[in-house]
Amino acid sequence: MTELASGTYIVVSDRDDDAGTDELFEIEQLQFSDGILTGSTFAPFTTQVEVLDVDGTRSWTNYIDTFDINGERTTRDMTYDDGRNLVITFEDGLRVSNTYTDVPNAVSWTSFVDTFNASGERTSRDMTYDDGRNLVTVFEDGQRVSNTYTDVPDAVSWATFVDTFDASGERTSRDMTYDDGRNLVTTYEDGQRVSETLTDNADTFVWANYINTYDAAGERTSREMNYDDGRNLVITYEDGQRVSNAYTDAADSFAWTSFVDTFNDAGVRTSRNMIYDDGRGVFTSYEDDLAF
Repeated sequence: MTELASGTYIVVSDRDDDAGTDELFEIEQLQFSDGILTGSTFAPFTTQVEVLDVDGTRSWTNYIDTFDINGERTTRDMTYDDGRNLVITFEDGLRVSNTYTDVPNAVSWTSFVDTFNASGERTSRDMTYDDGRNLVTVFEDGQRVSNTYTDVPDAVSWATFVDTFDASGERTSRDMTYDDGRNLVTTYEDGQRVSETLTDNADTFVWANYINTYDAAGERTSREMNYDDGRNLVITYEDGQRVSNAYTDAADSFAWTSFVDTFNDAGVRTSRNMIYDDGRGVFTSYEDDLAF
């Protein structure tokens, strides 16, 4: 395309089906042999080209390409037959983002934006759902590494959570913040939950935090709980049954230093081994939870 001093543009096409030269001034409509109708608007600094699917043989209705003064395409705004809209942005000839909008409200999401790096790899997707939730997915080397969900409309009991993934696509962790201020971090190995750490950030409960651990079968093996008054409690489990409680007076708030309770298969306490601050040790056995 060549700009003449008069503001007229000369367009030369070397396509086999419509080769030739055309002279354009301001706006002109061109009908090509493949059924696509193009309207071009030429300005001193930008050029827009609109392509229409006249014969309805494609999945889209029309698109508009915009070019900068150097002839580089900067955007493509495409409308599909089903009403969806796609806006693609370019920098230095490379695609940097896709923005899809569900104009007819035909799917469960309102819009999403994909971003791309210089190699054309997708780096992120920012999706807004019809119910107001927001999901931001981050990618590295084409692999998903994290999902961040946000409860924008405050419709559920949590505010946000972040899932992370390894190179094989397995989830490795979930970091969830609840509306009441609690924070729960869950870790996974080979797709199995291995630990949960719950923290009372809002100081709503009598405990500060606790950690649950799990075996390969998903059975809880332990719980370590830290209380606001400084006490520490470690509970151990076997086959889903509690077998012991170990209390430690970390803040030295009580007359005892630590004690350990044990339990039988029925969950009844069988013994207590207590250490006092003055060094005394007392071991108590129980039968039917009665000391003897």
